[in-house]
Amino acid sequence: MLRFLLQSRAVTALVSSVAAVAAVTGAYRLSTDVNTINLDPAEVRVAVKDYETAITHGDGETACHRLTEAAKQELLAAASRAGLGADCSSVARSTASQADALVARAPTPERARERRNAIDVPHVGAVSIDGDTATARVHGVSDHVVMLVRTPAGWRVSGFTGPGG
Repeated sequence: MLRFLLQSRAVTALVSSVAAVAAVTGAYRLSTDVNTINLDPAEVRVAVKDYETAITHGDGETACHRLTEAAKQELLAAASRAGLGADCSSVARSTASQADALVARAPTPERARERRNAIDVPHVGAVSIDGDTATARVHGVSDHVVMLVRTPAGWRVSGFTGPGG
């Protein structure tokens, strides 16, 4: 989803920083009873779609709620350095503005509709769950992999990678 926004260097730095924090912080593990683990990929898909939709529609509160605290702090620090805002609302508004600009720059009305649909309804494909960590492939304007961790509050986005994971 956000990969299409990477046409600007500022957003490239932002996404790279979020991916770096995920690599540095590693996988957050909960201690859970193996009998209570729910490995339903639908829950992962919902978390990813909530984040992707919120960030591209200017809903910073929802977007940041779907991030781990470490990913949120890294996102805000990178966004601030890139001049995209220093709080969740500002970052989401900047991202929504860039998404709208991408649609506006489409070469044809049909391509604009395709881009808008990919932004409005992100397609979350393959989901892989390994205990309290998961990855989900997002397809649309761009393809990327979202990394998540299970927390007491549910699945949270912990980072991103480029095409193919």
